[in-house]
Amino acid sequence: MYREPPGFLAGTFRFSALGYRYSEAPPLDLMASEALDSENPWIALAAVLEHAKTGHWSLLRRVPLLMDPSQSPLLVGSCFRLLGDVGSDYAIELLQSLLRHESSTYIVHACQALHHIGYLSLVRSILQAWERLRSQDDREVVALILSEMLEEQRGPLSSCTEYTSTEYSNLVGKRSEELRSQLGAENVPVWGGRPFGVVSLVHGMIRKLKAARTYGLSLDARFLDLRERFEASTGSDCSGFFVDARLQVPVALAILQTFLRDPGSDKYQEGMRYFFGHPVPLVTPR
Repeated sequence: MYREPPGFLAGTFRFSALGYRYSEAPPLDLMASEALDSENPWIALAAVLEHAKTGHWSLLRRVPLLMDPSQSPLLVGSCFRLLGDVGSDYAIELLQSLLRHESSTYIVHACQALHHIGYLSLVRSILQAWERLRSQDDREVVALILSEMLEEQRGPLSSCTEYTSTEYSNLVGKRSEELRSQLGAENVPVWGGRPFGVVSLVHGMIRKLKAARTYGLSLDARFLDLRERFEASTGSDCSGFFVDARLQVPVALAILQTFLRDPGSDKYQEGMRYFFGHPVPLVTPR
């Protein structure tokens, strides 16, 4: 009955479209219990999102109720996306439990969400999930996830086809230990082989956009993850980044440069995670 989202959510939860914005005003107050208790899972998920935007993440506990495999794959994927972008202690606990799901699709979704949370200590759980996967395609997706966390550029970890399971696991373990020694802690969010930071992310995005403009490079698909990380962290309106799934380089540059000029950007500390500008307390995943 609810495979398609209601009209105001057309393009929401898709980062080639509206991301965490809405196409029109919601038909009801998403902060009200009526929305949270809606029989339409899309509206209930939007209500959880609205509460999360204010820094209230306890309602993420309602998300598992919306992840029925019989529902729309887009809805299930959106649930995973929100869990990974918020990355609270409960989200980590739930996602780690879903790594043992009978569905390989759920396992890969959980790995993707955990890599957005990014704590170095999560690498062990993601690697164990990789070892349980049987499809080579699924394994390749998770290998790329591990590479994005641990390597500055795509390197040996980005493809596992050339290695035995033991060899690949040893490579991941060695790189994780190197980072652990450098950082002196495990409960640090990492991305690209270094601590994640909102401001450093923005500077990297600007460099990529300027290079794309200068050399005529296409960034459409590769920019989706960067846009999601930036928008989820800051709450900035990035709905103009893409039009018909095509990256709008001048618009994206203007939004990012405006963010850096805003004195409020000074609050974002390197090595810290945020959701819509609210700091997410560091946790030590089990």
